[in-house]
Amino acid sequence: MAMYERFDDSAREALQNANRAAHMLRHEFVGTEHLLLGLLEKQDSVAVQAMVNRGVTPDDIRQELQRILDDNDNNQI
Repeated sequence: MAMYERFDDSAREALQNANRAAHMLRHEFVGTEHLLLGLLEKQDSVAVQAMVNRGVTPDDIRQELQRILDDNDNNQI
């Protein structure tokens, strides 16, 4: 069984989005920051709704990730 076959469609989509984020940032790996970015792509996801319910918007998270990346290697989200 392939690794992605274990996940439902929503999880596979988040992983694909994470892979795309890592590629766009020219990173050679998919890390937690990429997984978080992958989750943020689907606005109606449980993950995004949980964050919004706690007062955190996807843009807040993207801005904080950008700040962290700027401190480390100047990649743009």
